[in-house]
Amino acid sequence: MIKLGLSGRIIEESGPTYQMPVTDFIAAAADIGYRGVELRWGQLDHETSDDDIAQIADALTENNVACAFANCLVEQTPHDLQHVRRMAEIARSLATPYLRMGISDVQWVQGACDIAAEYEVSAVVQIHTGGSTETVESAMRVCGEVDRSNFGLTYEPANFVLVGRDYGQAALETLGNKLFNVSLQNLKPDDTTDGEGIIVYQDQGFTRCEPGDRDGVNFDKAFAALKAVGYNGFATLIEPMSPVTDSIALAEAYYKKLKPLC
Repeated sequence: MIKLGLSGRIIEESGPTYQMPVTDFIAAAADIGYRGVELRWGQLDHETSDDDIAQIADALTENNVACAFANCLVEQTPHDLQHVRRMAEIARSLATPYLRMGISDVQWVQGACDIAAEYEVSAVVQIHTGGSTETVESAMRVCGEVDRSNFGLTYEPANFVLVGRDYGQAALETLGNKLFNVSLQNLKPDDTTDGEGIIVYQDQGFTRCEPGDRDGVNFDKAFAALKAVGYNGFATLIEPMSPVTDSIALAEAYYKKLKPLC
């Protein structure tokens, strides 16, 4: 069965500033029903103290919630590999299987994967617009270049919507064993390319929408495809904080939509 996770992005005000402490966020996610969380930069990073990590570990245990993945979005320089080691240590201590990274330097990512492997942790890169992992095909080429068994991909269907690509079963079959985890958000095309909240990609406007919007991501299709390829890990909601809807209410609305699909 697919498990649902909730990202700290939904309470992220700006940068590393959040609406509530990380331990309260973990408890709130659990109260709704989410079984996992994504802890973001500022909630958990290489500068997080051992005392704070212990508090996070206690909150995860007390609420029966897993840390589905954490972020390791550091500069890709030799010096910053020490931060990868610190994040891998933290991930190991929290039983977190994945560190999310970007990719600008293949050799650096190879080194990061080798460090993570020492701690039995994997690295994931999201299939995302505007980079070397924009499409399934380019993302798989990157996997071949990195050539590490603990390097894989995050499937996130809204980014497929942005580039006009299908996010159904065929895409997931192409990913094969490089499908490591899943993130979810919701976008739909918009007639305008100007205005607050409008995302523009390749001269097309997009806007965020409610979980059941028929012009947005077809979550029924996405979950059916995930089940068809045997995926049973976490699907983590990464919706940002809404300017018009209470964050917890938004998380509850998505949970009600997504839980029956698991």
